[in-house]
Amino acid sequence: MSDAAEQALDDRIRVERGVFGLMDQDTAGCPSPWPQGAPPEDEEVWAQTNRVDFTSAAPDHYVTVRLEAWPEEPPVEGEAEVELELTSGVVELWSLTGGPSGRSLRVGPPGTYGLRVDCRRDDDRLMRYFQAPTSSAEGIEAYVLRFWPEQ
Repeated sequence: MSDAAEQALDDRIRVERGVFGLMDQDTAGCPSPWPQGAPPEDEEVWAQTNRVDFTSAAPDHYVTVRLEAWPEEPPVEGEAEVELELTSGVVELWSLTGGPSGRSLRVGPPGTYGLRVDCRRDDDRLMRYFQAPTSSAEGIEAYVLRFWPEQ
């Protein structure tokens, strides 16, 4: 098994109303393109064709996200794992009102992918955020998203 991602992208996206998303560049291939619909209330990570929604710990702030494309299932565990179908294999982060981040990563050819999500939260910053909310808050959460092709 490989011990490193083939490709990676470090990005940043604004969380609005407690959510942010990831979409395949083939937005027409998604049954409900971002931000239509909503993830189930009890789901922190929710996947459907060409789209993944993430529920954040705070309503309005910026998160850093590292996206990694692995040639096979990564040895690193995550907090959540989903399977999703990508019709182009190129993904980008989305904010609720701001749209795509403008940066994309090719995770591979069209197909079915596993996705492991690891989220690290800074509890001190999160507590300070709720004491004095500001939409420019940063450093509350950092995500690593690891994609690999399902066999």
